[in-house]
Amino acid sequence: MTHAVTLQTLANIIIGLAVVGLVLYRQMSWRGFARSQLWRMPIAFGVIGVAMMAQTSGGRVVTSVDAIALAVELVISAGLGIAMGAMAVFRERTLPAGGAAPSARDERHAGRRDRNRPEIFRAADGSAITVESRTGWLGLGLWVLLIVIRLGIDFEAGHLGAVMVTATGVILLMVAANRAVRVLVLIQRVDRRWGTGGMIKA
Repeated sequence: MTHAVTLQTLANIIIGLAVVGLVLYRQMSWRGFARSQLWRMPIAFGVIGVAMMAQTSGGRVVTSVDAIALAVELVISAGLGIAMGAMAVFRERTLPAGGAAPSARDERHAGRRDRNRPEIFRAADGSAITVESRTGWLGLGLWVLLIVIRLGIDFEAGHLGAVMVTATGVILLMVAANRAVRVLVLIQRVDRRWGTGGMIKA
């Protein structure tokens, strides 16, 4: 039993560090604004998190401590997601007026390229632009805060007999909630400043 618990704990640590590392990297990097790409991470993490929790639970009964701890973590994650979306900074990148003719391979993959590439907007001077964003060091600080809160809740909930709240799936659900709320805030800010994405606004 001790060996199994140790393996589960090690898996939680490895997966948690990998997820946090990926999110931190993305927050420090300038990324083009594309709605389809923004939603991929929260949806993927949410689905995987739910599946992992269902697999981990087995025949275990979810206690009231589990439910309360999970609700508190999700609320905090969502709240910090709002803050991260609000503090994100944007920059415009002007698109070249012309460009090389697309190759045959580009033409075959035009549909996929359209879904993945950043959306195009119209700048104040009339030029076509894409918009990039990142959260930066302030967002990094909020992620450190989220990790500390997560560890504290897990520690207290574990002492109160909670089992599910320490599962790896909960980590992914926290990240999914945080990213989903952040995406909603980013979309609202971009649409308010540059107009509806995916087209050049006159």
